[in-house]
Amino acid sequence: MIRHERFGGRNGCRLPGSTASEQARSTRRFTPVHDKWWAAAKVAHGDAAGIRALIEMLLLGRHMDHEQVGAGLVAAYQRGLFSVAAPG
Repeated sequence: MIRHERFGGRNGCRLPGSTASEQARSTRRFTPVHDKWWAAAKVAHGDAAGIRALIEMLLLGRHMDHEQVGAGLVAAYQRGLFSVAAPG
């Protein structure tokens, strides 16, 4: 289980360099594919919304296998989709 320090502050989030992201990278659960998709999400939506999109995507791992999430990220990136919401 990945543990992280609680971030103090209203509506704040801290992911780059955070303990949770470093732990995920060290266990190879956060891959270069994640980084590539996240960078594109930040360009598409801005930094704050890009981080929220990444967090939503990471939460999919609670319901899906790591490999499924990774395959979905590759497919989403190839199609220019940078949010968890299904295209409408």
